[in-house]
Amino acid sequence: MASSDARPNPKKNTAYRLYLPMLDADGDPVSAIGDMDTERSLDGGAMADCSNESTEITGSKGGYYIDLNASEMNTACTYLEAQGTGAKTTCISLYPTPTGGFAEIEDFVSDIYSHMVVDTSDIKSAVTVHVAAIQNKQDSDTLVLSDIVDNIYSDTTIIEEDTASDLRTLIAAATSDAESNISDILDGLGTALATLTSDVESNISDLLSAMTATAAVEHDKTQSDLLVAKLASDGLDAISVTEPTGVATTYAGMMVQLWRRFFKKSTMTATEVKTYKDNGTTVVTTQAVTDDSTTQTQGTSS
Repeated sequence: MASSDARPNPKKNTAYRLYLPMLDADGDPVSAIGDMDTERSLDGGAMADCSNESTEITGSKGGYYIDLNASEMNTACTYLEAQGTGAKTTCISLYPTPTGGFAEIEDFVSDIYSHMVVDTSDIKSAVTVHVAAIQNKQDSDTLVLSDIVDNIYSDTTIIEEDTASDLRTLIAAATSDAESNISDILDGLGTALATLTSDVESNISDLLSAMTATAAVEHDKTQSDLLVAKLASDGLDAISVTEPTGVATTYAGMMVQLWRRFFKKSTMTATEVKTYKDNGTTVVTTQAVTDDSTTQTQGTSS
């Protein structure tokens, strides 16, 4: 890292030299800060000491610089705080420009500028040659001043044409690189989308297969459970045999009431049939009876 790392716009993942002033509470520069401490936060992470410490510019009254390494500049934002005894804390936020493609415009412009500056040594050489001819003019009757001027102009025109040619070459190369980068980005996006779509389809297919297999297993299990289901030998003993309080309305109650009709107390007269509770006196149901000497009829129980 060196002074050449300073530039108007910091680059991402590239060493950078930052110049900063240190001021006191009144806003005056502070020099010779002995306990200088500069810390940084990378993309909002925890503050930590910088890899290098801020250094005072020799002979300055409060100007300092700090060299940040490439990893400290490999961020979307690098936040700095510089402090020391007698000075207020200086806070600075840096936003490194991503490298590649259009982010190289700064270098591209610098290259164009360097080619636009005509090499003065070539012009000096052309002028020297023709000045020498002027000095030896007496040796040539055909050489006149207008010819010398035209020759110098011709030489410098060639230099300008070379510069323009170099400039056109640079622009063509930059345009080609930009188009290539955009094409690569679009190809990459297309590939990524195709891969994502394939993965999603594959995952859905696997999920459906798993669900189908699980449903088949559960169906087979249910069918198997139904086939082996049977009543235990003492299963009916679990049915309540509590005496009904009226005409039974459930299957279990109907079975109990039927059994009691024949094995518990009941009475039949010429006009009615009665069933009783276990105490032998409380009537549970009553049915009307009729007899026309041909057909005996029992009415509905109540």
